[in-house]
Order: sequence, then structure tokens, then C-alpha cells
Amino acid sequence: MNIYLTKIKEHKQTNKNLKRNLFIIIALRFLLFSSLTFLIFKYESLSKILFFTLVGFFLIVFIFIFKIHSKLKNKLLLTQNLIQINQKEYDFLTENKKPFSNGAQWIDPTHNYTFDLDIFGESSLFHYLNRCASILGERNLAQKLSSGLGENEITANQSAIQELSKKIDFRQFLLAHTMQLENEEKNYQQLLNWANKKSKFNFFFNFMLYLSPALFIISVGASVYDLRFLWLSLIAFSINCFILLFFYKPIMNEIAQFERISAIIQIYSQSLSIIEKEHFNDKKLNELKQKIQQNTFSASQEFKQLARIFSDLEGIFNIAGALVFNGSVLYHILIFKRLFAWKEKNVQNIEFWTAVIGEFEMLNSLANFAYNNPSYCFPHINQNNSISFENMSHPLINTQNRIGNTIDFNPQHFVILTGANMSGKSTFLRALGVNLVLAKIGSPICARHANIQPMNILVSMRQTDSLNDGKSLFYAEILRLKQIIYNLKTEKSFVLLDEILRGTNSEDKQLGTQKIVEEILNLKAFGCLATHDLVITEMAKKYPTQLANKYFETRVINNQLAFDYRLREGISNSKNALHLMESLGIFSTMECK
Repeated sequence: MNIYLTKIKEHKQTNKNLKRNLFIIIALRFLLFSSLTFLIFKYESLSKILFFTLVGFFLIVFIFIFKIHSKLKNKLLLTQNLIQINQKEYDFLTENKKPFSNGAQWIDPTHNYTFDLDIFGESSLFHYLNRCASILGERNLAQKLSSGLGENEITANQSAIQELSKKIDFRQFLLAHTMQLENEEKNYQQLLNWANKKSKFNFFFNFMLYLSPALFIISVGASVYDLRFLWLSLIAFSINCFILLFFYKPIMNEIAQFERISAIIQIYSQSLSIIEKEHFNDKKLNELKQKIQQNTFSASQEFKQLARIFSDLEGIFNIAGALVFNGSVLYHILIFKRLFAWKEKNVQNIEFWTAVIGEFEMLNSLANFAYNNPSYCFPHINQNNSISFENMSHPLINTQNRIGNTIDFNPQHFVILTGANMSGKSTFLRALGVNLVLAKIGSPICARHANIQPMNILVSMRQTDSLNDGKSLFYAEILRLKQIIYNLKTEKSFVLLDEILRGTNSEDKQLGTQKIVEEILNLKAFGCLATHDLVITEMAKKYPTQLANKYFETRVINNQLAFDYRLREGISNSKNALHLMESLGIFSTMECK
């Protein structure tokens, strides 16, 4: 926490210095402009050589100062973003204010676990983790949270995140640049559409691009010795002007499109340059870096080259210059061809390069999570059917209120969890699920130690009915259970069930729950079922090597319910519904009536 306060102080001082330097530059620009105006006023009294020498000098200095002014403004914007980043992190740690978007667009009630475990939406896991300023990073983080990774990718991510967690300046500097993106999703699509636009150069125009300028140059050279060749140079000049006329509208359209995407290209270029310049020790980070930078190639330089091409192309706005240069050597047409050559070379690379930015933003979000929670562990990944957690809790619960529990799904792979209302059963299930989701993307988890075999996660904790589809809450739950059983038949999974079959009578619910548990055991699944039905706990006698009973205790102290949220071996006999209703005055109200 102190690091963020320190950085806020440092960046505010830098911001103050930049503003002072910017004021000096503005004052110098005004002084230069005033001096130039005075010089023009004194034109009559100065010699022409002195006048033009001074004017040239002032213009050169003015251009130099203008460039300094632009750099200072960019640095000022970055510094302001850095102040904002650190302030948001400080507010997040002290007041639990979430600094970035919550990923509500990825809420999917039909997903195997994201809806039940609150992975997306307000105050969700995504909301807690997200430090992506680009839609590329957000999509990547959302995709990882929704599907997880394979064992090798998990361990690669763990190593990359551990290195990035120590590179706070790199992470924040990259974020400060991507924060400048505006209307990114629309502009990014426009960038892809623009890059995929095909060339207008056929064989004839390619031939004329070189023949006509060559004809003009040769005829001009020949006319030095014989003026009769002058008419040939005039014909070549006219042909070149007609070619310019044909390409004028397409060139203007390209320039107009570039103006709409130039900002996003500049920010992507700067972001790629930051990654290219950073030194990494981790294998995955260096592999990502190699995708955008090799011996004589770099993605940022390619984008800079594109900017230079358009800068040269914009010279067509100077009509007199355009006529001279294009009438003689088709200058802007050749630049236009270079543009399509750039597209042809890099059209497949643009998504590839920008995906690297998205991957770094995703990894930086998890590295920030690791940095803010140094007590969290990176779980050991295994392939020997072992899942265990030591002092595990839910990462979204405030540190002061967080209670850790230890559980081992060996030798029994499935747990029947009992406990009174509000004793902590549902929170414990969600803690298991959320930490497994984090483990599957290579993130640290909220535990002292963990040993995990990555597997599919299947959850039934929260179902919704649908008037449009004509589905009741009970029927929706039955469909979810059917989906879970189907998935268990195809891949090894971890199942979380919370008080299933609530929409039917007690006997029906009891028999149905027993059948579901037996099916899960037959399919060799791991997991946990929370229930109030103590009859279900009797199944552990029938399946002692597969089922274990655990519970959360509830006590009444001074006529008040007390919960310690500690997981215990055995079965809960605690009841608190009547006590809770009495404490809220429900029965006394009924008596009054």
C-alpha cells in the first residue's frame, strides 16, 4: 500500500516539473513569435541577407521548440495517467473501489461455472482482477477465466506472473499508454477492415508506374541536347497527371480512413515499443517478445513506418507540389503503392501483434493481483488426482473478515457439507470454485499452500427461471444437473452443488439428491455438496472410501447466533431458523395480529 502512496508523490512532483517546463516552452514560443513579428515589421530597415537568415533561424528554433512542446504534453498525459493508476490502486486496497470495468458483458447463466461463482459482473472476480485498459486485454482475461488453461500453460503463466509482479514500473507504464485508447473496439475493427482492403494496382498500372516517369526523365534529359524531345516530356507529364487524377480519390479515402485509426495505431505502436524494450528472464515473456521483435524486425517500427508513409502521402494536399512531383515521377502514387505493400506484408500480423498486447495486459492484471497479495500462493500443479488446500478462503472477502480453512480431497474425493443457515457453506463452495478458476489460469490463489490437478469445473448453486422460455426454477435446475452428469461422462471434473432440488417435496428431494450423489461417485468426480438434509450424510457409511462428511458449526451465545466459519470433520446438528425468526420478531408480530 505504501508503494502506491510513494509513487503518487513521485509522479505528482514529476507532473509539477513538467507543467513548469511546459510553461517555459509556451513562453519561449510566444517570445519567438513576437520576435518574428517584430522582425517582419523591421523588414525595410534590415538587409535581405540578415532578414532571411534571422527568419530561417527563428523558424528552425520554433520547429524545435514545437517538438519539445509535443513531447512534454505526451509526458504530462502519461504522468497524469500514472497518478491515476496509483490512486486507484490505493483506493482499491483501502476502500475496495474497483478501478476498471466489471465484465458484465460476459455474464452467461448457461456457463458451467462463471454465473454461479460470480466471475463476471459487479463486484465479481473479473471486476477484482481486471487491470486491462484495452478491449484486447479484457477479452483475453475473460476468455481465460471462462475456459482455463492446460497444465503446461498454467505453469508457464505462473512463472511469467511471478516475474511481472516485481516489474511494477513496467506494468504501470504499459497501462498508462493503453489508458489513452478511446472507442477502441470500433477503431480496432476499422483498423482490421482497413488493413484487409485490397490493392487497386493491376498489371497495367504497375507497368505505367515505372514506364511513364522513366519516359519523362529520359525525355527531359534528351531535350537538353535537342528541344524537339520537349514535347515527349510534356506528353509523359500529362499521362502522369491523368494517372494522379485516377488515384486521387482512393488516396484521399485512405488518408481519411487513416485519420480515424491513427490514434489507435500510435498507441499500439507505443505499447509494443515498451514491451520490446523491456528485459525479461521468463521463457513465456521472451517468447511473446519474440513475436513482435526479431533481429531486424520490430512490430513498433512497422507501425512507425506506416505513420511515415501516411505522412508522405499527406503531401498531396499541397496542390502545386503534388502536380510537380506526380507529373514528373508519380511520387504520391508510388507512396500509395508502398502503403498497399505494407498492408500485404502485415495484414496477417496486426491481430498477431495486438494479441501480444492483450496477453501482456491479462498477465499484468494477474501480476498486480499477486503483488497486492504477497501472502497468496501459487499452487503446485499435479497429474496424480490430488486436490488439497491449506488455509484457503475467498479472495474477495476483506482480509479482516477472512477465515481460512484446510481441506484435502484425498482419499475421499467427494464431501457432504452440512451446517445451519449462514454458517458459511455457500461461501466455502464459492471459495473452492473461485480458487480453482484462478489456479487454472496460472494465478496465485487465496491459500497458504495448495496442490491441484487442473480439471473441468461444474457448478449448480444459482439457477434462474425464464418466462420467455417457459422454464421454471426447478426445471432449470434439473437441466443444469443433466448437463453436469453429461460433462462428467466426457472429462474429469470438480463438482460444486448447493442444496439441490429445492423446488420439490422433501422425500422427492432426498431421493433425487442421493441418486445424483451416487451418479457422481460412479463417474469418479471430485467435489462438494452442501445440504441441510442429514439423511444424505448417511451415504458416507455406504461409500466410506469415496465420501467424507464435514460441517460448519453454529452456536448460541447470550441468545445471539455465533459463527466461527471453521470447517470441521463430521455432521452438523445445528438449527437456527426458528431462533433467527424469533430474534427478528416474526412470531411476536403474528401473535399481535
